[in-house]
Amino acid sequence: MCTCTDPSKDDNRARAEKDLYDMLMKGITTVRDMAGDARELASLSRDALVGDILSPDIYYTALMAGPSYFIDPRTHQCTQGGVPGEIAYMRGVTDSTNLELVVAEAKGTGATAIKLTHNSAVSWLKKLRQRHINNACRYGVMLTLLLHRQVKLLLPV
Repeated sequence: MCTCTDPSKDDNRARAEKDLYDMLMKGITTVRDMAGDARELASLSRDALVGDILSPDIYYTALMAGPSYFIDPRTHQCTQGGVPGEIAYMRGVTDSTNLELVVAEAKGTGATAIKLTHNSAVSWLKKLRQRHINNACRYGVMLTLLLHRQVKLLLPV
């Protein structure tokens, strides 16, 4: 399901609603988006929750990555009107990023998980590992880690 603003100007909302309906009719009861436009996903999720559209339950993820990740054009499609890497659901993180603040902001978008990519700052990942139970879990946010080989050693098995 694509919820990013499509450069071709196709109506993604109508397509997303049709895709969600089709999934529900095929027996899919829950879907998760791993790095889309949280503004659109929040709207779809709310509409499904109150019965305005027929859809599986919708959950979505906030993305956190090193600032260099946000040169990817897909991040620009999903943050139109904002700045990729500086918006609560698509945040660039560095060693100096305030963990409590960015987790709370991500939760405020309605995201139920945080996706961390492999190019997140290594020391930031260490800080996150040390404090995620007290912070991310306190906010009710799951962590999804996409790890590059050299980072795997930093996280508990």
